[in-house]
Amino acid sequence: MSDDAFAILARIVIGLAIIIAAWALLADWVRQRFRRRRRCPRCWYDMSRSPTLTCSECGYAAKKERRLFKARRRWRYVWLALLLLLAGHALRITPEVRERGWVAAVPTSVLVYVAPVRDDAWEIFDLFNSGPLLGDAKDPLLIELRLRAAQRELTLWQWHVFLDRVFRKHPNSLAQTVETRDQWPAGMPVAVQFFAPWFAFSGDDEDVIIRARLAGTDEPWRERVFGVWGGELTREERVPRLGTPPSDASEIRLDIEILLGARVSRPSRTSPSIVDRTAVKRIWAGQSHPIRIAGRIEDVMKSYTTAYADGEILDLSPNLVRDGEGGLQLRLRTSSWHLGGQEDSVDWSLGLAVEVRRDGQPVARAAVLYPMVELGVHATRFASWETFDLEWIEEPPGQLTQGQWKIVLRGDPAVALYDLRRDTYWAGEVAVPAVVDTKDRDWR
Repeated sequence: MSDDAFAILARIVIGLAIIIAAWALLADWVRQRFRRRRRCPRCWYDMSRSPTLTCSECGYAAKKERRLFKARRRWRYVWLALLLLLAGHALRITPEVRERGWVAAVPTSVLVYVAPVRDDAWEIFDLFNSGPLLGDAKDPLLIELRLRAAQRELTLWQWHVFLDRVFRKHPNSLAQTVETRDQWPAGMPVAVQFFAPWFAFSGDDEDVIIRARLAGTDEPWRERVFGVWGGELTREERVPRLGTPPSDASEIRLDIEILLGARVSRPSRTSPSIVDRTAVKRIWAGQSHPIRIAGRIEDVMKSYTTAYADGEILDLSPNLVRDGEGGLQLRLRTSSWHLGGQEDSVDWSLGLAVEVRRDGQPVARAAVLYPMVELGVHATRFASWETFDLEWIEEPPGQLTQGQWKIVLRGDPAVALYDLRRDTYWAGEVAVPAVVDTKDRDWR
């Protein structure tokens, strides 16, 4: 038979089972509601003409009068209905069993409890030195559960059980979902990055929302809607800051929630995404591991500088370019490799305190976190240049081509701190003369 025939037959059998069960459990109850009769609750003999509480047929003696008005449940037919329900369920899942094997017959409510989540049930790999990462499932039960999760067949409580089991068995998976540092300097805002957990979702899942906030504070939630294209996010939205911990706190935790049901639409290629939250529901909530709050930035970030690294930063060709509103922006060349990767294995970040000088006087500044590629990785860049806004100390000069311009780049640990996967930063300083490019260009 075809899959459609199995589905139709299953509906018929399940419908018949429901009718039989309803009749067996409710028919006499409804009858008693409208026409009350005295009957023996053991043999159901009609006692409407009996003046006593003792059945003349079987000898059963009721203790109270109301026992004689008990509704009759026909349990044999209830068991028949249960067998029909099982038969209907078997018919319904027959196409899936033929396609995927016996695991398709296991109910989801059972799968979320019995599917193994131990290490050998997964393909485990290390991505960018972030610790063991759960990848594709290897165990048949887990493969089936992940398939149903991808098809959004899990209920809210089933999602919670599944995610909770994995996060308890593999705490690092939660730390990779909402990534932050294990220690933050006192007085510095805590920042995070959001990643959809690979063990439950794929990179194409647009209905996932992950959000976090500082636990026990009034700070607002910060979130990532994964259906929104990353290019639409500002640099602050890619690494959102959750707020500064209380001054007397020695450690903090993060409240974390995972939600499903977001619907993302894009009216056109140039318009921003529109997020419909009507169907959004929370499928998991919990807290992160403790995060220590202690020390200075220098206790968290280690300094690093070499002449080679200085040269690589000069090769970024820092310059000033006109923005779309007639002002100036800082322009840096993007690299497909880690800037220090050809010299040694030190994975350092590039956080810059930028100062723009005109005729020797500071006129603008910026805090720039350069998008450093992971060590040993060749990245595909869609733009050859990246621009950064400047904060002007004084009004930008009207004649941009006049005067001697210079750009000073200084390594700043307070900026590099927000490159969350690195604990070493470039601590050098370089200065380059700048020629203001006043042509309107698309720097890509």
